[in-house]
Amino acid sequence: MPHGVIRSPQGSVLSASERILYVSDYSGPIRAVDVATGDVVALRMPAGFQTRGIDGLTRHGRDLIAVQNGIEPNRILRLTLTPDGLGIAKAAILEMNHPQMDEPTIGRIDGDRYYFISTSQGNKFDAGPADEKKLMDGLVMKIDLSL
Repeated sequence: MPHGVIRSPQGSVLSASERILYVSDYSGPIRAVDVATGDVVALRMPAGFQTRGIDGLTRHGRDLIAVQNGIEPNRILRLTLTPDGLGIAKAAILEMNHPQMDEPTIGRIDGDRYYFISTSQGNKFDAGPADEKKLMDGLVMKIDLSL
């Protein structure tokens, strides 16, 4: 694909068919990359859905699980793909505003559970060294996806 099509690539995951690579673009939408041709399109999203700040991205069946830490409050989402795999039919919040989430980031699926780093705290290093007194211990949280 041409340079600059995806400004800030973050998480990526293959579709179940392995024909589409979904890539979260931190500055914009999730992109669908046709693995065979390299063609790139932005996923169609539900009206009003904020796509900025999606970091971690993984797949559970036909759903995408996304960590959105570029907006406040941070949240974990289940994004249900359209039948063609080029749009999101529905977005559901799985976790949001949890007191132990401080800039959550990447995760991993194990069966019907999603494990993710809930306290990356990367935002605390934006202006230089972090204040040790404001840092939390690292924490991995889990979400049951079978519900």
